[in-house]
Amino acid sequence: FDGDLSSWSWFLMSESDDNWDLYTEDGYLVFDLPGEYQWVYVLYEEYYYPEVRIDILADNRGKNTNSVSLICNYSDEEGWYEFNITNGGKYTLSAYFEQDGEYKFLADGGSVNIRTGRDENWYTAICRGNQLELYINGILEKEFTDRKYNLKEGLVGLSVSSFDVLPILVEIDYFSISLP
Repeated sequence: FDGDLSSWSWFLMSESDDNWDLYTEDGYLVFDLPGEYQWVYVLYEEYYYPEVRIDILADNRGKNTNSVSLICNYSDEEGWYEFNITNGGKYTLSAYFEQDGEYKFLADGGSVNIRTGRDENWYTAICRGNQLELYINGILEKEFTDRKYNLKEGLVGLSVSSFDVLPILVEIDYFSISLP
């Protein structure tokens, strides 16, 4: 996140607009969320990917009650797939279905592969149309095929969310888009 960020956009889904901030500093994309239940999404808008691998390195610098999400197959008309990993040791796979304006649960679980507390984690999401894979620190955590929403292609991105223990400060050191 050292260069031009004109290919990126952001939006907020939130119960609170309390002075949150999203900025770059020393090569990091920094999410500073002082309010409860704030979900800040950042999208790379240059290409719709039918098959994609997304890798990020997230560094938790605040409280342990946050989540980092990887987004694939995003479209304004259909919705998106979201791989949500909490810093407390859990993950969920969801589809945000635009017609209902709701998250649809696909799968969840606990993971011993998540480094909790103030630590770094590598997260990888692979989307081959509706076939989804989540890797946590290099280990395959979950495979899932969505036969209901079938979001075939779209933009990619990431998100950081706060809950009810604050403040949340997460630095994204690395974001990579490649073929699976």
